[in-house]
Amino acid sequence: MKTILFFLCLGLTVSAFAQAIKRGNDCGTLNPAVFARPSDEQLAQTQQKATLPICIRTVVTVFANNDGSSRAATDDDVRRQFQNMANQYAPHNICFILQDIRQINNSDLNDQVDSTEAGEVYPFRVPNVLNIFIHNNLPGLNGTAYSVLNFDAYLSLSGATIGDVDNISTMGHEVGHVFGLPHTHAGIDGAEHVARAGNCQNCGNTGDYYCDTPADPNQDVNLADEDYLANNTSEGCVYTGLRTDACGVSYTPDVRNMMAYGRRSCRSQFSASQAQSMRFWLSQSQFAYIEVADETISIPFLVNTTRNNGSYINSARDQITVSENNTFTVNGTANQIFQAKRIIWRPGTQISPASGGRTRATANPYCQ
Repeated sequence: MKTILFFLCLGLTVSAFAQAIKRGNDCGTLNPAVFARPSDEQLAQTQQKATLPICIRTVVTVFANNDGSSRAATDDDVRRQFQNMANQYAPHNICFILQDIRQINNSDLNDQVDSTEAGEVYPFRVPNVLNIFIHNNLPGLNGTAYSVLNFDAYLSLSGATIGDVDNISTMGHEVGHVFGLPHTHAGIDGAEHVARAGNCQNCGNTGDYYCDTPADPNQDVNLADEDYLANNTSEGCVYTGLRTDACGVSYTPDVRNMMAYGRRSCRSQFSASQAQSMRFWLSQSQFAYIEVADETISIPFLVNTTRNNGSYINSARDQITVSENNTFTVNGTANQIFQAKRIIWRPGTQISPASGGRTRATANPYCQ
């Protein structure tokens, strides 16, 4: 992929797969032929900045057929799953602004085959945001991020996954791939052993390369038994499987880890190293375009502004003040969205959309 040169320039730990990693039915995201992990020094530097919030602009596109039928998901279900994801990332000071939920009528993209049609969805991305696409049919999959570390920042989910109240984690799982995380059962450079000390320890250079994610029994799974971890986890999120690693030690996986193939209702957390890794990648310039840089903004700035056509989104982590020093007018067919915790209109603001125009102001509940 186009980011490999960038990985090498950063001096990251890069390892080739000893063998191809099989594709699972839960998630279509394949680990790359070359995997990059931030070095321990880079992770330590990122940890020093862990108190700084990272806020991700997001747009969800829900597909329907050409005539508007078979819409892949309802807005209420989208918001419920988006809130689940926000809860999972919040402990690591990564939050999200849901700038819009839009519907596109396209029968072809409502039935998406991710392995051959990734290029078809690409042109439908909204600029400068993380794009989440929802399809009525994503054959054989709950979701896919198309690659591990996707600087183009888009992913696809099935409508059934969004509507499933027991599945609280697939959206966050795929976003984890976009931000550079492999599966816990990735099996990079061989099977990871359970031991974290002694002669059998190999977590630093095999598996998913994170020693604070326990070895996962699914790395030994064939396609006929890919749900081993999920099928051997109780409704109370207790692992009951009996598999052992190559050293004869029983697996004790973290069934709550977001990047595992565990029970979907149990997955809810990232390890410290996974979170540090995501924050490292999000600190790179390639992801700057999807992040909200300002805590507060005032619009317009310096000059009187009129928007009478086109689409505009203004977002901030905390507050937007409109017409602080100059007049601001939205009319005609312009589509204007304001998104922040607080939105303040001063005298000098005029909003009078014509047919086809729309102005919406939403208090964002996903960044605290």
